[in-house]
Amino acid sequence: MGQYGALLARLNGVTGRGDTEITLLPGMAFLAREKWWVRGEERRRPHEGVDLVCWTDDSGQRHFFGAGIRVPCLISGEIVAICTDFLGKSVFVRGADTSRDGLVAVHAHIMPQVRLGDQVVLGEEVGSIAEAHGPVPAHLHLSLLRCNPAWPWAAMDWQFLNGCDLQLFLNPFA
Repeated sequence: MGQYGALLARLNGVTGRGDTEITLLPGMAFLAREKWWVRGEERRRPHEGVDLVCWTDDSGQRHFFGAGIRVPCLISGEIVAICTDFLGKSVFVRGADTSRDGLVAVHAHIMPQVRLGDQVVLGEEVGSIAEAHGPVPAHLHLSLLRCNPAWPWAAMDWQFLNGCDLQLFLNPFA
């Protein structure tokens, strides 16, 4: 998480040594059941990713993921899908590194700065945080999953992903 926090800081113009800490509240972590935006309520299935709402830089200042915060790419690869989600769009990056073959990183609830077919590298901006709608605050959702080459990338959406076996999903910060 610290490495991704450093990418966030650099991309958003936060200077310093690059030491950052991402804070995860209950319900934000991988496979969590609790809804972090409504205490006491549970998700219908475990969380398939990680939700980020703020990071703390090396001077102790907290930076919140409001609309417009620039989002760095989690892995290098090709943009294979972009779909609408409940706060903005989700950008799917299929890993280019042969040691990460078959992995796809999902950057959700953003306004994309990339297009289908674009090649991106780790840390490159893929978009910015979308505005909040309803009870869920603006945040970044990251998922990492093992993809099946036969997946319908042109029709990819969260309804399809929510029907997938949870064993396909990996903790993006493990």
